[in-house]
Amino acid sequence: MKKIILLFIGLIFIGCQTNPNKVMTDFDWPEEKLPFFEVIHMQPKNHETANFLKNIKEHNEIYHNKTLGVNTFVRYIPSGKYAGQYQWIEGPMSMEYLDNKMQIDGHEEHWQDNVQPYINDKGVNHINTPSNYNRVLSHLSNRKVYDFKNGDKPTKILKVQQLNVKKGKMWDVLMILNNWSKSDFSVEYSVLMPFVNDATGNDITIVWHFDSMSEADIWIPGVKRDGLDAAYGENGRKKISKAWLDLVTLNGEFIAQLVE
Repeated sequence: MKKIILLFIGLIFIGCQTNPNKVMTDFDWPEEKLPFFEVIHMQPKNHETANFLKNIKEHNEIYHNKTLGVNTFVRYIPSGKYAGQYQWIEGPMSMEYLDNKMQIDGHEEHWQDNVQPYINDKGVNHINTPSNYNRVLSHLSNRKVYDFKNGDKPTKILKVQQLNVKKGKMWDVLMILNNWSKSDFSVEYSVLMPFVNDATGNDITIVWHFDSMSEADIWIPGVKRDGLDAAYGENGRKKISKAWLDLVTLNGEFIAQLVE
């Protein structure tokens, strides 16, 4: 009987040791409102890229960059998903800022008259040119939100990974990202969540920050492995990694470079 009891206790111990939730601990969601970035994907018409960029710059100078700490900028996607497109980005901002922006006289009309004519919208839809408000989960990131008030500049090169989260598993994914944030990754990254589900399957976005393409030439799985090993040991890292693979699928990735 003692042997059976000891065996039973041993099995419980082994089960606890292999339970990823022993590593994936719960956490508190911040009480303060998290900032947003508005991201609009656009494909210029053939031979109209110069006019497209010139008129966007003019539009930004007239109607944007008036509030300290909120900036607009443009990125070009040279490779990966959405290759050949541009991103118009504004932020970090609050929804109160967005409410006020929508009331600016002439703002929407200027865009429609001066930018929209140079955008190729024939045959495209929200799936291949998505636009959304992306909430920055700063408490789950090791890269602080841009502090434009104190002279921060947008990162030159981004490697963007879009992830589809299995139904009902979002909080489990967030718990793993909480493990990431407590690890010493050698590359800075941000975690984004869309404000609305746009049916593109991009439930969580991981954005890796680099100063150059040569710096971006790094094996990201190795970065995660080394950081998690240091924080949780090899066994802890394996539990986290196995749980991660059971929760998400890669929905595509791309490089986005700053247009200066």
